[in-house]
Amino acid sequence: MFSSSPWGEIVDRMSLTKYPFQVHVRLPWQIQNSTAYLETLCQEEVNEIVLKNPGPYNIYWSGGIDSTLVLVSFMKSVSASLIKVYGNSGSIQENTWFYEKYIRPNVEFFDSVTVTPSEGVIISGDCGDTIWAVLESEHIFGSKISEYIYKPWIEWFHHCDTNENFLEFANTFMSRAGRPINTLLEARWWFYMICKSQSKAVLKLWLPTKSKIINFYESQRLESWAWRNLDNIIKGKDWKSYKWPAKNIIYNFDHNKDYQKNKTKEYSNQLHKIMQARSIGLKDPLFITNINDGPVIKSVPFWSEKVYQQQYKNQYDHLFVPTIPRGVV
Repeated sequence: MFSSSPWGEIVDRMSLTKYPFQVHVRLPWQIQNSTAYLETLCQEEVNEIVLKNPGPYNIYWSGGIDSTLVLVSFMKSVSASLIKVYGNSGSIQENTWFYEKYIRPNVEFFDSVTVTPSEGVIISGDCGDTIWAVLESEHIFGSKISEYIYKPWIEWFHHCDTNENFLEFANTFMSRAGRPINTLLEARWWFYMICKSQSKAVLKLWLPTKSKIINFYESQRLESWAWRNLDNIIKGKDWKSYKWPAKNIIYNFDHNKDYQKNKTKEYSNQLHKIMQARSIGLKDPLFITNINDGPVIKSVPFWSEKVYQQQYKNQYDHLFVPTIPRGVV
């Protein structure tokens, strides 16, 4: 429905979907009552991280909008001596102004292997895209889906799939948002927030480090802000306005008008590929688990029933819900 190359496990954070196995939800869906501005909520997030975790604060910075907002939020209230920035050449290309003016003496680079801190906590910008509906320019300009982005979501769903049972399920899913989900853009946001944010949150959890990894945007207060501010994700078909509230906060800090006006979402490919190469996140099942952060079953995500019965049944049978027939894992 939403992507030409879908990936990642689907975890229902509302815990309303019946699975044949136990599912750990890292951050159950919850709407908060706060109506604070995004900038205020980011500072609250920093304050909570600092309160619960001693420094240093090792911030992975791609130069993109989400990671720059994280860095700005820390720099406004945390001593520079406690902040360490990790990036690479791609980070500088994305945000040269910020690098030269604010953090050049305090960046540790990695362009071929992942550098992992030996002390403090790692702060990641993961789940940032989820807050903003994981939009790509093709959804605004370059594909058939762009014709539907501001139309009722059911029109696109009908275009893709006419199965009445599925459409009824989709309608029930949208109705659980607690706010109107009318357009395809809103439906996309709701799906990624509820079903895909957990798989995005765990991508870097298996880095070869003893440091705790914190996904800055894996936050109920920031999700709640997005829930109330979907109209501000992007202004019509102006791709440069995507993530405008975040870009405004950055501008108020660094006064870089060009970044505020022209910066668009990019895939931070160099940084992402390096991180991914050292992570086992995409090779392991992310949802069959009885612990908070890592998978229990460290192998490929699926087996035949025969292989499961022969090799894994005794070790992992307790993960399955007894009332549901057990078949292919």
